[in-house]
Amino acid sequence: TCLAEYIPHSNLTLIFQVNVAIAINRVLKRRNLLIGNNDIFIAATALHYAIPLATFSKKHCSRLEQDFD
Repeated sequence: TCLAEYIPHSNLTLIFQVNVAIAINRVLKRRNLLIGNNDIFIAATALHYAIPLATFSKKHCSRLEQDFD
């Protein structure tokens, strides 16, 4: 029996997005390029759903383009 069988799909999606956000945060922190947590979570959501990231913050977005495309 898999633990995922007991967790609703929407919760698994959220757990995955949080883990991706944590990974993004660690990479950016290591490079001293941190951006806001809200921007990190938006990027994680875009990665999860494989959709383009639309933003008015080109400065923050450029920090993500190198490693997370």
